[in-house]
Amino acid sequence: MIEDLGPLGTLWDLLSDESCALAEEMDFLDDSYWELGNRIGAFFAGLHSGDTVKKITTDDAVAQTLSHSLTHGLVHDAAVVPLLERMKKYGIANAEKLQARVSEAYKAPAILERFALGDCHPGAFLVQGWRELPFSLEGDGARTVAVIDWEFSHVKGQGVDGDIAQLLASLYCHLTASNVDGPRWTGTYSFMQGLSNGYGKAAEFNRKEAVESDGGQRTRLQLLRSSMILYGREIINQVFEREAAWAANEATLTEMVAEGALYIDLAGGDTDEMLKNFERMRDHDFFLVNLFGWGKQEPEGWEYTPPVPV
Repeated sequence: MIEDLGPLGTLWDLLSDESCALAEEMDFLDDSYWELGNRIGAFFAGLHSGDTVKKITTDDAVAQTLSHSLTHGLVHDAAVVPLLERMKKYGIANAEKLQARVSEAYKAPAILERFALGDCHPGAFLVQGWRELPFSLEGDGARTVAVIDWEFSHVKGQGVDGDIAQLLASLYCHLTASNVDGPRWTGTYSFMQGLSNGYGKAAEFNRKEAVESDGGQRTRLQLLRSSMILYGREIINQVFEREAAWAANEATLTEMVAEGALYIDLAGGDTDEMLKNFERMRDHDFFLVNLFGWGKQEPEGWEYTPPVPV
């Protein structure tokens, strides 16, 4: 189905220096990007729910078509195999250990099989800009937002530890390559906060009944660990795949690679080892742990309960 959605730009465009400066000029920089991130996060939490899988798989023909990933071998060759040399180029001391951890995680079955976009990055979103529709805190739900490039979607994909971790990795690189005193940094950071909040509050694995169910806590810990590994992997890969787009100096690129390696390292060899690193990670991270309500900046109304070994 093809529909004229009007003059839309990608999320990359909306997070550009020009668009963020315009939002600042209109005096809604923080709120506008947070609200947009929150909206997209809530959408993906619904997309990644078990109910969505059930609805899709009621049609046998559709279920069969969407049960196969078109990118599994491609991603392995493009995003897993090159990681070792990429880390070595930037002097990551334990690169072999981290590469083995990434490879093991990639080959492991999905912790929660969910309907996923399969290639989730800012270019996969079309958004109505601030000039076309100025931000309104009372009614910004009218802003046109479209998710495109569904050709890699499938029902046996990864949700929070696939689509969301990949999207946050791209956004982290965009953030790090931004001037910390400029509107682009503020807009990107606010969007990432909103995304984590919207997803975390709506995610089914954070609901009381899921958390208290048999194995619910273990599932959340496994999802967090898997998210950390993919997030770290994709940060490193983004440095190489979009190096020109970041227009960053060597020191900044080195910082990005070190950050990606740190997340893979903190994920540990299993969830017990990850938990030993948890407080260090919680002090360092502002986005991933918030997806599970375990961050320093929990969604409003959440009471922090530290994760425990299970």
